[in-house]
Amino acid sequence: MRRALVLITLILIPFLISPTAAIAAFDPSPEDVCSPIGPATSRLDPRKLVKYLLREVGLDDLDLDTSARDLTYADRVEAILDPNAFCARSSCREGTEQKLRTALAYLNNYFMRHTLPLRSGSSGIQIIATSGAELPEAQFLRDPNSIATICILPIKSKQQMAEAPMTKAVRGALDHVRVRANASDLVYGRDESQFEGLDRATISATRDNVADSQSYAINGVVGYAFNKAGIFETLIPFYSYKREGTHTKNQPKDSVTEIEGAGLSAEMLFPFFGYYQILQAYPLYTHDTQADTELFAGNINWFPDFPFPGVGRAYFILNGAASFVLNPQVNFIYSTVLNDNGDPAFRETNESSRLGARIELTVFPESELLRGFSLFAAYQYFQIFEGPLSEADRFEIALNYSFPKQEYWALQLKYVDGRNMTTLEEENELTLGAGLKY
Repeated sequence: MRRALVLITLILIPFLISPTAAIAAFDPSPEDVCSPIGPATSRLDPRKLVKYLLREVGLDDLDLDTSARDLTYADRVEAILDPNAFCARSSCREGTEQKLRTALAYLNNYFMRHTLPLRSGSSGIQIIATSGAELPEAQFLRDPNSIATICILPIKSKQQMAEAPMTKAVRGALDHVRVRANASDLVYGRDESQFEGLDRATISATRDNVADSQSYAINGVVGYAFNKAGIFETLIPFYSYKREGTHTKNQPKDSVTEIEGAGLSAEMLFPFFGYYQILQAYPLYTHDTQADTELFAGNINWFPDFPFPGVGRAYFILNGAASFVLNPQVNFIYSTVLNDNGDPAFRETNESSRLGARIELTVFPESELLRGFSLFAAYQYFQIFEGPLSEADRFEIALNYSFPKQEYWALQLKYVDGRNMTTLEEENELTLGAGLKY
């Protein structure tokens, strides 16, 4: 147990000592930074964007010029685009120049993210950048008409607009609930573009006519997200559950595997070569209720986010006939056995540290005929530094069909081959069932 406590401390130390990790991502909603330009058309409003940007980094006009002179929109734009030159000729308050540099980094990252096309039916902001002597964000702020922008606002149903305050409160609480297949997927909220490419928690059942048996499986993670919790972007206490059971005729007892787990996911953002990266760490305690064994695992995951096609956002291919999303990860896991219940093989297998990577690919057909279908595939590999295994890998592939007019529930046909990356148990499964991603 002491080793487990030491590991938790080691996981959290980088978060506590890193001043840059507390920087939050800048991604205001379309309602905050867009203005209507016609009966059913909106575009990105540069004045709203500048105002929101300065407020996000904690600056006002008095910070930009302590003489309290009246600042124009052009003054604020120049302050953001060239902090050094602006503060050299203006009486900036101490610390303002650094905050302006942060604002410029936010702006660069914001434009990079929103120059990618939106998927059909989704809300958001599309920036149609053109080549020029200046960066598109500088062009847009100095001459808004030089860059085309489109805002697609989320559509609220009549029921949502008319709902009672209590219903709104319940809806607000449910907005913090996250249901996924893996704890590592908890970092993405439903309003983030990466959400499209995540796998689902599943409930499935199988009838084996050859063995005259019935089996079922439940697998998933549910958490509750606390946003902007101190220095953390999100803190998510979560519960994981996996149960597999098989009932065979003429067998006196069902075969059951049940593993419960609990953990706390801490997510932070840090700048890396001008792009904000997600770093997630979580301790995970698991208990096999049938074997009465206990395992502790410390997990650290880095989610690279660079402007490569498909990384973190849908990318269209085949002349718009399909799109795909890539979610890469770099993973480190240290696991230690808390209780082997007299099973030396369990301790030998699960006491280990391992470093590896995972890549997830989700493909979406964009034609009306195949609307609702998606293909998910993932491959994960670990180099193991302690324990009887030197390496482990896992392959997953799933065909999903999302029911019309919603994106959370889906029918899912899924195949898994490889090791469970927490317990290192071998798995080779083909399941058909319902999947939930929320």
